[in-house]
Amino acid sequence: MSCFKLPKSVTSDLESLLMNFWWERNSNKRGIPWIAWNKLKLSKKEGGLGFRDLEKFNDALLAKQAWRLIQHPNSLFAKVMKAHYYKDDPVLDAKPRKNQSYGWSFLLLGLDLIKRGTRYIVGDEKSIRVGIDNVLPSHPPRPVTHQSPDPNLSIDHFIDAGGSYRSWDTSKIASLITAED
Repeated sequence: MSCFKLPKSVTSDLESLLMNFWWERNSNKRGIPWIAWNKLKLSKKEGGLGFRDLEKFNDALLAKQAWRLIQHPNSLFAKVMKAHYYKDDPVLDAKPRKNQSYGWSFLLLGLDLIKRGTRYIVGDEKSIRVGIDNVLPSHPPRPVTHQSPDPNLSIDHFIDAGGSYRSWDTSKIASLITAED
């Protein structure tokens, strides 16, 4: 499950086997389901037994593998993937390739899940692209939609650097907001 995306039919069959284990009295008699399966999937703190939603668990394991590429870029696995699939780009900008392996296509699913749930915190304002990277603290985080000739416009465009003091250039931000509306 941590390397491949299981089809929905397989995860539902596995959940069905789990349900049958809990509800059957023996192999030929069906028992009484006293509690709904969705309630059993709740955490123990919420009154359930903590069974996992296998489809979401599979997605989380794929995202964990993708996160390892981000956190450990000097590992052998990350170096091999970088050399083969995203040579000059950051891992979060990796795109599907022609003749890619199944493993890489499933890692891309994990990367997509990470991108949907993460946002940038402004530090080095030159590396954050306003129209591409998730910078708005909405739920889920999203990029700023703007009408700009440059899709790679970075945050530093909106910062007024007056010596050692930096502040937001409100006129550029206002023009961005009016262009967005």
